Amino acid sequence: MKHFKIQKNSSAVDEIIKMQLEKLPPLTKVEIVVRTVTPYYCINAPKKISKNCKWESKNTFRSNSDGLIDLNTFPSLAGTYSGVYPMGCLTFLIPSKKNLLNKEQKSNKTSFNEFCVFEITALLDGEILDQCRIKRFFVNKNIKHKLVESNTFQGRFFYPENETNLPAILILSGSEGGIEKAQAIAQLIANHGFATLAIGYFGIGNLTKDLSRIPLEIIEDSISFFKSQKMIDSKHIGIYGRSKGAEFALLAASYFSEINCVVVNSPSNVVYEGISNKGFPTRTSSWSYRGKNINYFPFSFKTFFLSKITHKDFPLINENSSCEIPVEKINGNILCIASSKDEIWNALEASKRIQKRLAKYNFQHQFNSNYVENAGHMLTIPCQPNSRYKNIDKKLLMNDTYETWNNTVSHFKDNLKQNSYQL
Repeated sequence: MKHFKIQKNSSAVDEIIKMQLEKLPPLTKVEIVVRTVTPYYCINAPKKISKNCKWESKNTFRSNSDGLIDLNTFPSLAGTYSGVYPMGCLTFLIPSKKNLLNKEQKSNKTSFNEFCVFEITALLDGEILDQCRIKRFFVNKNIKHKLVESNTFQGRFFYPENETNLPAILILSGSEGGIEKAQAIAQLIANHGFATLAIGYFGIGNLTKDLSRIPLEIIEDSISFFKSQKMIDSKHIGIYGRSKGAEFALLAASYFSEINCVVVNSPSNVVYEGISNKGFPTRTSSWSYRGKNINYFPFSFKTFFLSKITHKDFPLINENSSCEIPVEKINGNILCIASSKDEIWNALEASKRIQKRLAKYNFQHQFNSNYVENAGHMLTIPCQPNSRYKNIDKKLLMNDTYETWNNTVSHFKDNLKQNSYQL
């Protein structure tokens, strides 16, 4: 007998779908086991976990008097998580074994991570009642892609097929380098009716291995690429950056007026010193333009260790305001996303300083903020496991992730004047 009733057998990674079981014995405990059966890309997974690693969740639910279980609205009584959480059986997967992963260095060898198939099994007293499979995709089948490579960057371009006047968004990830995280975000945003370009700006292919003196010309070249694509409305260009990519995004948007919508996730309000691939300061700026260093805040081990002893934030930004990003020059509305528990840098304080500077210079556009209290620095996409924070309630962490992701998509829709592309 078939018991599973799934709203969609194929759905986007960031989409909540109804998942129910019916015609069960009333008031009976049923174990639900979810396993990956194809390679699974998790944006939050530690680098050493391979995509070929198997992920799994096991949770026990009780059917109601009508013999129904709704996996989104009924509480998990025991297992990988407890209580009620939409898509919890997928959101709180655990890797079953860890495989060492050799980082893919070239964008044409980095997997597109298009989808993953999950097998869902219902068991009663250890016996299989029913099984089904669902597919969760990063890119809808109507999204096309192509490689974009230049002397300054390597990227992947995603766009809805047979659409015109598409607003376009540049996607920048953080200090991990490569392209996979930016690609995952670009893919999902493309599903919502945008052309997106995931940019790898270091640590990939023949590009520099250091996050140092990265040329702003990367963004200039990317804008030129958008302008050359006939399906794109080049009057509506946005940019998204997270972590170090947020610093890059704010700086780039302050230089290039073609960018008229900005979302920054866990940002800095200053330009920092560059970082070598060994994790040491480079004594140069992170960014450059026309061959010259952008003013930057130099790293000091003395100041860093003093900040740890005194429990004060590093760096003491007020001491060197010349490294502040001139955000007042940005030609569009800004959304800043930050957590009060950011463990990498004080993104919340940085966001407030961005707002203060905008007010000081009578910024002519809107500044919007989305501040959360439970997540840390790793605020990415919903419905994927995030085991980075052992001491944070994982349901509260995911609530913050849903909220900030939905606000990201909404900000682009509202400000780039694009109707949602229907999946």
